[in-house]
Amino acid sequence: VDTAHRNGVKVLGSIFLAVNQYGGSVDTVKSFLKRDSEGNFPVAKELISIAQFYNFDGWLMNQETDLTIVKDENGRIVKGSHDFETGQFLANEMKAFMKYLTEIAPKHMEIHWYDAMVSDGQIKWQNMLNDQNSQYLQDGKDKISDAIFLNYWWNDEMALQSRKNIEELERSPYDVYFGVDLWPARSAQRMFSSSKWLHAIFPQENKKGLGSIALFGNNANFNFSGTKNIKPFSTFQANKEDYDSFYEAEIRLFAGDDLNVARNQLGQVWEGIAHFVKPKSTLNTLPFVTSFNTGHGLNKFYQGKVVGSEWHDVARQDILPTWQFAVLGNESVKLRYDFKEAYSGGNSLAISGDLSNGKSEMPLYSTKFSLSDTSKIEIVYKQNTEKDVLFLWLKTVGGELIELALDGKSSDWASQSFELGQHQGKSIASIGFKTSLEEVVDFKANIGFMSVK
Repeated sequence: VDTAHRNGVKVLGSIFLAVNQYGGSVDTVKSFLKRDSEGNFPVAKELISIAQFYNFDGWLMNQETDLTIVKDENGRIVKGSHDFETGQFLANEMKAFMKYLTEIAPKHMEIHWYDAMVSDGQIKWQNMLNDQNSQYLQDGKDKISDAIFLNYWWNDEMALQSRKNIEELERSPYDVYFGVDLWPARSAQRMFSSSKWLHAIFPQENKKGLGSIALFGNNANFNFSGTKNIKPFSTFQANKEDYDSFYEAEIRLFAGDDLNVARNQLGQVWEGIAHFVKPKSTLNTLPFVTSFNTGHGLNKFYQGKVVGSEWHDVARQDILPTWQFAVLGNESVKLRYDFKEAYSGGNSLAISGDLSNGKSEMPLYSTKFSLSDTSKIEIVYKQNTEKDVLFLWLKTVGGELIELALDGKSSDWASQSFELGQHQGKSIASIGFKTSLEEVVDFKANIGFMSVK
């Protein structure tokens, strides 16, 4: 939760009322919706208390229990038997519950509804916003929830109609989240197989989308074990040494098939989400400090020395680069997380390539902070050449480039600092690195630490 908040991301808990065939029970839903003597919902109050205690930002209601289905005394579904009266009553109670939960939630929290149950209590995924599910978002003048997460089997026409319907409700189009099931063993929006669904949400190039996006199954780079026709993206879950494949798949999801978010991916099979969604930054105040620490490692490092064995603690993750990874110019230059060499935490940022192929520029962080008369930047790095080939740069909102040359060093970690007081008052829009054209065919550098104060 803390790491998400550092990146400007809200965290929602999920309430899952299961499908009847897999343990879902009407009695469970009845208990969940029980009212107190004043007609309020005690469970709703407890949900808010839980979110406040753990400091997360609301709830997604995933109600997939068909409220009309009847089970016998042994818990088995009675085929062909339905109790529509109970279903309708509980569906109305669920709408009242959602309205109450939304009303009592603090202003910063969000309450979302998943597109499964329709107005009579049956489970009928609509895959779009329509009259069957819209009342769980808005009922006349009553706001029932903050957003709706649509099921995954929508198409271009359903996306356009959902946009029209949400506008008729006089709600923001971004209160509608188009569900995107990326899991490779399913066929809705299967990861890396097609960019068609992105063009459905963004029918006009360089325009805002028809609504929001809800990614599901994007953990496939970690625990998808493969199928007969699709190889796993990584074996990292079982093989701690296979971190490159794990991060490559993560980067590919956002950057596109060639893993370089700086290139125009349009026309490739998988174009990457980053070419449709603009980056946002939370780096609006100083100091900014990073070791590019992903929150785990084969070893724990402190000031370049190994001080512990393998570890995992996502709460210690730094804010990672905005553009993972963008390289302009020399196409041989690559960036990756290096878990063998680190200055602090579990990894560093590695830059490698054949510098004789030309100059390169690598934007890393989108920022929006201003420099003061005491501002300075410090960097800890190592490189395998003594030539002055690596440069750190800051770009202002006005387009001015502040370029800082790093001294050529040996293979030991070296620290270098630059005073920035002469740039007082300038607003910095981005930070990155660049390399010069030199006869260094096997260049490698590791960036272990960077701070701007």
